[in-house]
Amino acid sequence: MGDRTVTQATVEDSHSVAAVLAAAFDLDRTMQWMLRDPGERRRRLQPFFLAHVAHILHLQRQEQPQGELQLHRDDAALIGAALWLNVAASGEVPRPDIGLIEETLGPDASARYRKLDQQLHWHHPPDVRHVYLRYIGVAPARQGHGIGSRLLEAKLEQCDDTGTPVYLEATDKGSCQWYEQQEFRLRGDRFPLPAGPFVYPMWRQPQRQRQPGNENTIWSRWPT
Repeated sequence: MGDRTVTQATVEDSHSVAAVLAAAFDLDRTMQWMLRDPGERRRRLQPFFLAHVAHILHLQRQEQPQGELQLHRDDAALIGAALWLNVAASGEVPRPDIGLIEETLGPDASARYRKLDQQLHWHHPPDVRHVYLRYIGVAPARQGHGIGSRLLEAKLEQCDDTGTPVYLEATDKGSCQWYEQQEFRLRGDRFPLPAGPFVYPMWRQPQRQRQPGNENTIWSRWPT
C-alpha cells in the first residue's frame, strides 16, 4: 500500500505547493544559474512554480490524466511535493506554455530558461512510455527526515505495479547518489548548461512484474 501521508493535490493547494518548492529550490544549482541574483530568485521562484503547478493540475484533471501532483503532509501542514508527468509512447512531453513561464522570470532569466528547456528536450528519452519526475521538493526545515523518500517511493510503487519506467534529471552528484538508492541509474552522459552546472539524466526500470498466467499478485524483479 502507498504511504497514507502522500495524497493528490487539488487547486486549493496551489499556493502552498509553490511556496514549498520555491524554498526547496532556492539553493538548487540550476535555479541559481537561471536566477542569479539571490533576492530576485526568492521573489520569482514562487510564481515560477505556481505556473508549473497550474499546468500539472490541468493535466491531472483530464479524463486520461497526463500528470499528477503528489503532496506530503505533517498533520495539516504541507511539507513536500512532487510533480509527475505521464509521457506517452511517442515520447512527447506535456509542456507548459513557455510564455506564461517566462512572464514569471523576467528577460534575463527567461533567456536562460529557454536554453534549459531546449537542453532538457534534446536529452529526453524518445519513443518510450514512461513517467517523468519534473520536480520534487521538501520544506528546508524538514529536509533530511525521509519526506522526499516517502514521496518518491509512493509513486515508484505505482510505477512498479504497472511496469512503467521513470525518468528524471538530477542537478548534482549528491542527488544522483540519493536517486541511485531507489534504483535509478545514469542514462548516458551528463550534459552542461551554457556556462553553468551539469545536469544528470537518470532512468529507472520497473522493479517487479506480474507473473504470466497468474491472476494473483505474485511479483518478480524485472531483468536488469
